[in-house]
Amino acid sequence: MDRVSKSRIVYSLIVLLLCLIVANCSRIIEQRKHYYYDRGMKLFNNSDYINAAKEFGKALQFDERYFDALYMQGMSNYSIGDYAAARNSFQKALAERQEDIPLKLKIAECFINNIDTRGKGRRADLQIYFKSFIYPLADKNSEARILLLRYHLAENKLIEAEKIIEGFLRDGEKSSDFHVVLVQFNIKKNKFSEAEAIALKHFSHTPAWVKTMQLIIDQFKSTGNSEALEKIYIKMIEQAPNKLPYQQNLANIYRSQGKAEMEDMLFKKMLQDYPDILQVKSD
Repeated sequence: MDRVSKSRIVYSLIVLLLCLIVANCSRIIEQRKHYYYDRGMKLFNNSDYINAAKEFGKALQFDERYFDALYMQGMSNYSIGDYAAARNSFQKALAERQEDIPLKLKIAECFINNIDTRGKGRRADLQIYFKSFIYPLADKNSEARILLLRYHLAENKLIEAEKIIEGFLRDGEKSSDFHVVLVQFNIKKNKFSEAEAIALKHFSHTPAWVKTMQLIIDQFKSTGNSEALEKIYIKMIEQAPNKLPYQQNLANIYRSQGKAEMEDMLFKKMLQDYPDILQVKSD
């Protein structure tokens, strides 16, 4: 066998060895990223969103373009209210699936929520994003129209918001998300009776509704409207998993109104529902 033939054989063996190494590394990477993703999903399903986000982050160390991990990292941060971090993950995921409409809507929601809750949303980025992605979707997608309505409210563009609301009302829109924003619109228009009526009819115990109810509560507290506050707290008690904070506020209203019998009945209910929390001393 001549030297050239030997060299070719050696070269072929080296190439084969490198291919085996690369294939093995790829297999290990796939295994590890799925391992951390699965751990993240278990934590997410158990509502441990902080640690879930960390596990999804570990999966992304093996594959930074891993769409499922990017999306779930975003959902984990979204669930703990870190909308800026959630948006960052969602936008990276969108780069992998540029036609994913629900993902585009989720990013828009993060923009709005970040401004609503912290006042730190970057207005220019929000405006550019909505003009690029949400305006084109709004004609055919009701979720996009609701987000556009929220955007107009955040920008205090009440005339534009009212036009969208009129369209929803003509179409008989029934979604909870719409009625939340409709209440917020009426609050901005100082139509508090209308806001109260919509809230009492459509309230469900979601973060958006609880936040919106708090806006109504703050207004009625400032005007001393105890009757309206009583109705609001009763409605929230009906659906809230943790009723105690609303029960305590309602008890204070009964006390201020001299409704001793109502306060006593409510107090007994609170003791029944939360015996380990409420410590009572009686004569």
